[in-house]
Amino acid sequence: MSPGSLVDVIGVVLTVDSPVTIQRRDGTETQKRSLTVKDDSNASIELCMWGNFAMDPGQQLEADTQQGGNPVVAIKAARVGEFNGKTLGTISSTQLLINPDIPEAGRLRHWYDQAGGSQMQAVQLNTGGGGRDRRVVLSDIRDENLGCSGKPDYVECLVNIKFIRGENTSYPACSLQRNGRLCNKKVTLTDDNLGWCETCQAKCKPEYRWILQITACDHTGERWITCFGDIGDSIMGMTANELKGYEGTPQFDHALQSALFKMHLLKLKIAEDNYNDEKRIKCSILKCSSPNLQGEATKLLSSIEEVQKCEQPATISNNNYNAAYQQPYQQQQDYYKKPRTDPWNVY
Repeated sequence: MSPGSLVDVIGVVLTVDSPVTIQRRDGTETQKRSLTVKDDSNASIELCMWGNFAMDPGQQLEADTQQGGNPVVAIKAARVGEFNGKTLGTISSTQLLINPDIPEAGRLRHWYDQAGGSQMQAVQLNTGGGGRDRRVVLSDIRDENLGCSGKPDYVECLVNIKFIRGENTSYPACSLQRNGRLCNKKVTLTDDNLGWCETCQAKCKPEYRWILQITACDHTGERWITCFGDIGDSIMGMTANELKGYEGTPQFDHALQSALFKMHLLKLKIAEDNYNDEKRIKCSILKCSSPNLQGEATKLLSSIEEVQKCEQPATISNNNYNAAYQQPYQQQQDYYKKPRTDPWNVY
């Protein structure tokens, strides 16, 4: 597959990420959603769905995986990309069908469900930035000194949201275009409900952007994590503008509470940060998606089975048992049955 060529593929959907907003070079915005598909060659690849594809059929695929399903998708005319390995992307002429009624889909369904396809570890055709990052638990960040090597570490964590700080959840950002991109710099609010941007030297209608401080937890501990921009939409289930409108009302606290104790699969950037001339480790969310609970349960069961294999006690043969336990016991009994012959004749 050469970069830029068009291919037809069919595979089982393993994961589906939440949509994110991407800004084009001309300043316009579009939606992007990434999913991972796998076929019976036991290889997996990332498919980026752009524009309308991110919402339809992207929403249906995300809902199916959240309910534990792994639908089969057939993609016609996907464009091959090459960034840290091979990737696929949709274009305007791409066609995507979910669970199509064709023989190839039936064969793939049987392989995944009944022939062990779901248990096999896939070989990733894309690695690095576009691939799956190493899965860790929160305690590994401390135990492995992640982020302390002078360069950031990128990992994946499955966590629950324990607490969201209610102060300074967002900031007013400039909504003007600058050099073909949204400025997004913090603005100073004015009396006419507008914002003054020092960078653009102009007034604008402010758009609030997330700057969330979150306590995430798993079975090994908890950690403070920072969430910026549109990623907060996936955590909160609403935009920063919507939450800002609830300030001073009971709906504000209700919105924060509603986002707690939900499970998320996070891609984290872990790096050193200087605060008041003191070095600290800062964790930031780069991507947030809903976990595939069926896949997570399968991984957990496999891990338990591996631990059980390592903890099986060694078996003792009959001969070894007699030599180790039975013979010394019998000798001890025979000793006490003998009459006492000591000179004191106590008995």
